[in-house]
Amino acid sequence: MQRYILDDTTNTFYKTDIHHIKKVMRMQTGDKVIVCLHEKCSLVKLNVDENVTFDVIENYDENKTLDITLIQGLLKGTKIET
Repeated sequence: MQRYILDDTTNTFYKTDIHHIKKVMRMQTGDKVIVCLHEKCSLVKLNVDENVTFDVIENYDENKTLDITLIQGLLKGTKIET
């Protein structure tokens, strides 16, 4: 899921993010993304027209920690040196 950081002064998307949402990701009205402002994140539903606005669906109280296990395969011969 895409995550965007909002502009501190206006609480809206930056112009580069609007371009990314509309042209690169080709998002439509009703698509869901995560927006963050001042270390607080929310799940929102986008309203895409001339400008991109959003409606908050759910607020995330705190950042959840994830348990991650990294696995590395052992290489044969001289490949291990690289």
